Amino acid sequence: MQNLMEISKTTKRKLTRVGLLVVANVFATVDHIMAQADPSVENIQKTTSAAKEVAQHEELMGYVYMVIGFGLVIAIAWFTNTRVQKRRTEEAAQKAAARHHHHHPHDPHRAPIQRRRPVTKVN
Repeated sequence: MQNLMEISKTTKRKLTRVGLLVVANVFATVDHIMAQADPSVENIQKTTSAAKEVAQHEELMGYVYMVIGFGLVIAIAWFTNTRVQKRRTEEAAQKAAARHHHHHPHDPHRAPIQRRRPVTKVN
């Protein structure tokens, strides 16, 4: 029985909160509608001119953001391409240096390799 009382209390609390939320929402909506209900010509002209200015500003900022984004993409591509070219030239230089220092068996600067065991004299 006590468990049922606790459930009904929490249900009442939740319903009260939901009811207050609905009442607040209705009040805010009515207030907003009443604020826009002023049908004077000046108010309509101010609203339309402000809306046009906002639309023009948003269009201009859209172009600005497009140019900034395009510039950023170009900068990233240029930076990446420069790094790849630098790495390729370094690898080519390393390969050329490795080919240049490759020792051949007939290289006169290379120490001779003894392939046979030295002969020792036995008494």
